[in-house]
Amino acid sequence: SDKKIAFNKLGIDETSIDKSRWEKDKSNLQYGLDYAEGLLNKDENELALQICNELLVFDANNKRLLKTISNVYLNIYEDKKALDFLEKLGNIDKTDFNLKIEISEVAINAGEFKKSYQWINQVIASGKLLGKSFYQRAEVLVALAETYQSDEIDFCDKLVFDLAWADYNSSYE
Repeated sequence: SDKKIAFNKLGIDETSIDKSRWEKDKSNLQYGLDYAEGLLNKDENELALQICNELLVFDANNKRLLKTISNVYLNIYEDKKALDFLEKLGNIDKTDFNLKIEISEVAINAGEFKKSYQWINQVIASGKLLGKSFYQRAEVLVALAETYQSDEIDFCDKLVFDLAWADYNSSYE
């Protein structure tokens, strides 16, 4: 860490340190994640993904690794693949309600409205983060209605928008 601080102060790329540490011990998950996250910060997404896929062999259920992989996929606009890794992470860490809200947001972007609704309902059922969760559920409903509405708003569209309005009000309260 001292070497990384010194490199940073000198304006030298810190990821070279992470790369050399990881190349000396490719089974060290910590070194590999440090390197992959450094690459991710430099928008070298393809190489970061390659490193992460190598690390999956050592620990496929590591929370930090799953989150890093999902971030890489989000950076390259592959929301469905990011959603897969976020859902796996959500199933491992069942008490991280902010993660469940994030899963719901990514599911909307991936067009997976049912999954989005299910994940956000888990947060609402827990009684935690109610303001954020009601707001997110309203966002799911609005996105669903806007995606599938016909040229003219019909009764079903109005019903979904009314449900969203109720959730927005609950979120405000």
